[in-house]
Amino acid sequence: MAMDQKTAFIAVFCSALQQRPMPMIPMELWADVLAMADRQNVYAMISEKMAEMPVFCAWEQYERVLQKAVRYTLTQEKREARLLWLLGKMQEAGLHPLVMKGMACRAAYGETGRLRPSGDEDLLISSREFSAAWNVLEACGYKAVAKAKPAHAEKVHHVLFEDENGNMLELHVRPIGLGNAVFRQMDAYFDGAHGRAVPMMWKGRTVFTLCPTDHYLLLIFHLVKHFYSLGFGIRPLADLAVYYTRYAGEIRQEEVYTALEACHLMPLYRDLVFIANRYLGFSLPEKGSALCPEELLAFMLDGGVLGKRNSTAVVASVMTKSSIEADHHPVKALWRMVFPPRENLLQAHPAYADLPLKWLLLYPRRWIRGAKMMLGKTTPLRSLKSSRERLQFLRRYGMG
Repeated sequence: MAMDQKTAFIAVFCSALQQRPMPMIPMELWADVLAMADRQNVYAMISEKMAEMPVFCAWEQYERVLQKAVRYTLTQEKREARLLWLLGKMQEAGLHPLVMKGMACRAAYGETGRLRPSGDEDLLISSREFSAAWNVLEACGYKAVAKAKPAHAEKVHHVLFEDENGNMLELHVRPIGLGNAVFRQMDAYFDGAHGRAVPMMWKGRTVFTLCPTDHYLLLIFHLVKHFYSLGFGIRPLADLAVYYTRYAGEIRQEEVYTALEACHLMPLYRDLVFIANRYLGFSLPEKGSALCPEELLAFMLDGGVLGKRNSTAVVASVMTKSSIEADHHPVKALWRMVFPPRENLLQAHPAYADLPLKWLLLYPRRWIRGAKMMLGKTTPLRSLKSSRERLQFLRRYGMG
C-alpha cells in the first residue's frame, strides 16, 4: 500500500513519541510531512526525528528546516524561562498560581518536552487572588489584551495577557469556563482544585500544578471544548496519552470514567484511546469498543493543532454552538446567533458590564464583524454545511 502524507506523518510522529527507530519515508513526502507537522505544532519534534536519516540531513532544504526547528525550540525556552521567573514573582507575593497544560505536559514528556511548544501559557488562580495576580503581571511588563479589569474576575473565566516580546499568558479563574451548560458541567469538576494541587520540580524550581487526576480530566475537557468549536489536532491527544503514561499510578481512573460518563463523553474517549494505542503506540487502558476512530483521526489531521481557523470554520463554530444551545430548534438557533445572551458577550468583553446597557453596543459590533466575514472568504452556505457536518459528528458521539 502506497504511503501518503498523513500515514507518513503518523509513522514519524509515533516513532518520535515512542523513541523508536525512524521509519523510511520517501523523499517526495518530506516537505508534506513537515508542513503537517508545522500545522500540528510538532515541527521541532518531527524534524529532529527525521534527521536520524542521513539522507535527510543531505537534503537541499535541511539547513532551512534546521533553522526553523531551532528557532521554535529557542523561542519556547525563552518563553518558559520567562514563565518560571513570573511564577517566582507571584510566589514571592504570597500567591498560589497553578500551572496548567503546557509546562506540566512538557514535564510529562521528559527529555523530548523541550520540543513540545506552547502557543501561550496557562495559569489557574483563585478568584480571591485574581486582582493581586493581575498586579504582579502588570509589574512584570504584561498587559491585558482585552479591555478588562481585575474587578471582572467573576465575569470571565480567563484574561489573556501579553508582554512586549509577544509572550502570551492566560490567567484563569476557571479551567473551562461557564459559556454553556456543557462547559459548566465540566468546569464543576475543578471546584476545590487548589486544595488538591501538587508540587512539581521543573528546571530547578518548584511550581504547583493540578493533581494528576484533575490534570488528566482537564486535558480531556480542553480537547472536548475545542471539538465543539474549531476542532483539535493530533498533538492534544499525544499530550493526553503522554500524561497518562507518566502519571498512570497517580490518576484515579474510576473517577475519570465517572466524570466522562456524567458528561456523556465516553464514546469520544474510547475513540481517542483507540487512536492513541493503535496509531501512536501507547498502551492506555481501553473501556468498551471504539465507534468511528478512523473518521476522528482524519478529522484531527485535516486542520491544525486547534482545528481549522479560517472564516468559514469560525462562522460554522458559532452556528454549531448556537444550534446545540437552542436544542437544534432552527429559529431559536438563529436568534442566539444574532442575539447571544448577555453573559456570553461579556465573557469576551467584560469591560462593557461597567455601565448599565453599555453591553448592548456589543450587538452591532458582532453584526459588523460577521458581515465582514460573510463578504470575505466565506459564505453562509459553506459555513452552514460545515456546521451540519460537525453536528452530525457530535451526535454520533452523543454530544450534539
